[in-house]
Amino acid sequence: MPQPDVLAVSEDVRESFQPVLQALPEVRDALAGQQDVVGVRPGYQYPEGGDPVPSVVVAVVPDTTPVSAEELEGRFGVPVSVTDATVEEQLAQMDTAPVAFGTPGGATVSPLEAMLRDEVVIAFAPPKRGTYEPQDPPNLPLVQEEMGLTVCVSPEAGWSELETFLGATRKRLTVAMYQFTAPHVFKAVEDAVTPAHRTFELVLHPFVEPPTAGVKAHDLKTKTEVLKPLDNEMTNRFDHTWATFKTTKRPDGLWASSYHIKVAVRDGNAGWLSSGNWQSSNQPNVHLFGDDADPDQPIPDGFPGEYNREYHAIFESETLASIYEQYIRRDFELCAAQAEEPAEFAAPDLFVPKAVELPEAFGEGGEFFPPLRVDRVVKVQPLLTPDNYAENVLKLIKSAKKSLRFQNQYINLRGDGEDFHELLALVDALNEKLRIPTWRSASSSAT
Repeated sequence: MPQPDVLAVSEDVRESFQPVLQALPEVRDALAGQQDVVGVRPGYQYPEGGDPVPSVVVAVVPDTTPVSAEELEGRFGVPVSVTDATVEEQLAQMDTAPVAFGTPGGATVSPLEAMLRDEVVIAFAPPKRGTYEPQDPPNLPLVQEEMGLTVCVSPEAGWSELETFLGATRKRLTVAMYQFTAPHVFKAVEDAVTPAHRTFELVLHPFVEPPTAGVKAHDLKTKTEVLKPLDNEMTNRFDHTWATFKTTKRPDGLWASSYHIKVAVRDGNAGWLSSGNWQSSNQPNVHLFGDDADPDQPIPDGFPGEYNREYHAIFESETLASIYEQYIRRDFELCAAQAEEPAEFAAPDLFVPKAVELPEAFGEGGEFFPPLRVDRVVKVQPLLTPDNYAENVLKLIKSAKKSLRFQNQYINLRGDGEDFHELLALVDALNEKLRIPTWRSASSSAT
């Protein structure tokens, strides 16, 4: 009898992968100990202009060529694809080294392989959760009222709108943020909150210091170059605390692993909601639209291709501002009751692909999008994770009648008990829409 919480593949797909599954043990044995080979798993080969082909996928350290797909295909008689190992695959290898390539168990087994072998993918142990409990009763009602609303995207328009938003601060700024390191964002915040009688309240994810290369090479160090100057300038008008996470040392931590929020409330009457952090990669210092647009402005190196696509919304509504400010202050109180000075995050030594140097004509024909501004009655459903996000987005997906446009950085199903039921329900709802034949062309661009 089918189990609703267990992922499965069709018999046709399983049958198509049988040659690959039979070859996997031999390939793993042959490549065991091979320098720069991170893992071997089943997957797909994507020939140009053709359908995906079941294949053995050899994941290697980026920018290395330890094996030849053509040579392996001739040797083992199945399609082989050689690809860069993901960061997650590299971390898994570090955690389990030496890797036992010849066995089907352990960290080298992907969820796809487990499904193809008809093994249970989703364990029934409860996934990792922090101790955070949603507010009872909740305060996230549907808001329908007249308001000013600006919607914009990065890299082209995010910073100029955020700069204007911060510059209008007159009393207080209340912020919940994942990362805060961009020097131009720091300067704007400093100018906004340090004048007399203004206050700044900040809940921050424990810091990860910026890299020394790339578009964040000149970003600031969180403790010494962001928080300390604000402490010195504002003294008791600046309150900040670190978000807390569930760990062996702190089993009562509030969050499972990340405080992945980007929200700011200004003066209790306006707010900024975003997918992007206050880092240079998310908020490049450019002004392409509006009164401060300058055709002669210096453009950051790598713009736009090396900067992130982010979505931002700025609202002028006391109702919405009060909702988000109340939740940020609740987070502050809960975190402050637990917070200790965090240790600096030490990133492991991972390899990532080098940035591709693009020809000057690469961006020709592209489009930059100016901000959209409306001043009318707007219907807004405030969302927070883990409080009410999944249930409302699930309703939205299921309510779609003709098309569904969906964009996300990644959907990562671990298949090891760490997948939340809510995530599986959202993925299942997306898949249901993709199965509608007349929708395929409209939905296939979802990422």
